[in-house]
Amino acid sequence: PVTIEPALRLLIDCCHNRFGDLDMGELAPRLRQADGERLVLLARRHGLEALVWSCLRQAQVVLPGTAELGRDARQAILAAEEAGRESARLTHALSRASLPHLFTAGPALASLVWGDRTLGESRIGLLVAPAGIPKAAALLASLGFVQEEPDPSVDSADWHRRAWRSRWRSDDGVLLDLQTRVAEQKSILPSVTSSTPPLLVAADGEAALPTFPAWLQLSLLSVRGCSEAWCRLRLAAELASVARQIPPGLLRQAAEQGVRLGVERPLAAGLVLAK
Repeated sequence: PVTIEPALRLLIDCCHNRFGDLDMGELAPRLRQADGERLVLLARRHGLEALVWSCLRQAQVVLPGTAELGRDARQAILAAEEAGRESARLTHALSRASLPHLFTAGPALASLVWGDRTLGESRIGLLVAPAGIPKAAALLASLGFVQEEPDPSVDSADWHRRAWRSRWRSDDGVLLDLQTRVAEQKSILPSVTSSTPPLLVAADGEAALPTFPAWLQLSLLSVRGCSEAWCRLRLAAELASVARQIPPGLLRQAAEQGVRLGVERPLAAGLVLAK
């Protein structure tokens, strides 16, 4: 049997509280008895600072060692809110320019996974077709984004002929990955493009953001998790949340789609960890 230390089990259940059937009445007494310093360490290691802080506030629990967590969480929430506003600006501008696009990370994914854009990562992932890079780059520049990787002097279209993404930063410090495919290796999910029929998610009152539907997110999140060696609990929790949104009768079909897309091994590993 697998032994999980109490603080990590508590961190898992903080995730479960957001999308499962573990209510705060069960979680609050355990939070009051927790080792605050250890819980904070694990929350940071696994990228779940805002989530744990949200649970502590809901439970009205104050633990020794969590003051810095609150500061970090507030900063993360502010960054996520700003990323949400930028995502709304981007989707309006890209739609007006008739440029198909999908959000692969950031507020759109957080809204799908957690039902709250402030609990996700603030870096935006934006997928467009390779032919759309010149228009997308010009549009980003017009909105105040500056290309950071590669150097701004490098032409975006030339860069994307050999690289799968470039990195940009807005005037307000919002980070964005401009992508032409969903994985670094061309052989992984080549049929998943910016023209994939989207799922529109509401981002806390902002514009609806186009992202991938839940059945396809299973494969995408599994590939991402394997590429990062499943080093953070956040990755498995995101996959578990998406899997719970798919009706049981359709979950097997969604997994079979992953097999047809050629990512059966990452998907199998991901679903085991999510369970």
